[in-house]
Amino acid sequence: MKNVMIYNQFNNVIEIIDLARFYLIFSSENMVKKYSLEFMKDDDSDTLERISSYFLLSSIIYFNSSFDYIRILVRLIYSTHKELSTQFKKKKISEKIEKWKLEKHDWYVALFKLIQDISSEEEKIWIEENPHITKEIIKSFSNIKKYNKKLKRKYRANLIKHNAFPSFKRSNIENSIDARLQISLDSFYENKGGVSCGIPKMLYIEEVQKFLIKYNNRTVKHIISIAEIFLNSKIEQNE
Repeated sequence: MKNVMIYNQFNNVIEIIDLARFYLIFSSENMVKKYSLEFMKDDDSDTLERISSYFLLSSIIYFNSSFDYIRILVRLIYSTHKELSTQFKKKKISEKIEKWKLEKHDWYVALFKLIQDISSEEEKIWIEENPHITKEIIKSFSNIKKYNKKLKRKYRANLIKHNAFPSFKRSNIENSIDARLQISLDSFYENKGGVSCGIPKMLYIEEVQKFLIKYNNRTVKHIISIAEIFLNSKIEQNE
């Protein structure tokens, strides 16, 4: 039974990475220029850079999400059926199904959410103490985790996820100024105080593209390693 879920999750991981790569490819200058001329009859630098940044935003979102898909895959592969059913009680799954109004055949979405909610420290301990997880996989997973933290912070994945847009620097300096009105936390809750104008940290299109290419390569390498080790392993998948 668990092997069916592992198979499906492998496909989920591949699909979300493909989506991330699709938007990354379409953020390239040649693709954006072709897109702009075909649909907008316009290829000035401001238009090209704005469209490129939009594609990059989607790529960042999907690459960031892919890490959670991988976390779930690792948990499924390296946990026995008994461990999964014991740690993630059927009652909790049923509660999630009811709360989120899921179809009964989509129950696994609730399970995956519970896996995703495991703390980073708890996950680290589980990985390090699991006798079936090789040092190679631990190292590879740790590297992706570090890259994902960088994606969240430096490349603003968390900002995008939580309903705000990062700013991209433009070739035309006049269009690079993306001023935002700012108020402090105390000013909001006290309902008084001044309003200031600030320039947020800006992302550079080419720098983001280069980082995402590296992120993709590391992620794909990790998935290949997991697949090879899983197919050649003697883990009792149905324990």
